[in-house]
Amino acid sequence: MIYRDLAPDRVTAGFRDVIDGNNGAYSAAAGWDANTGLGVPDGTALLAVLRERFSG
Repeated sequence: MIYRDLAPDRVTAGFRDVIDGNNGAYSAAAGWDANTGLGVPDGTALLAVLRERFSG
């Protein structure tokens, strides 16, 4: 369910995007990237997203 919002240059709900840095092979960029994935989870925001999607 988390990956349903995955799109280039778009921050996934419930995550804080990491756009700076690299690991030598990959560079961070806006949206999903091989270096940082979806970004850093924001616990409160992610819980709200999951509650919304799984309620009902």
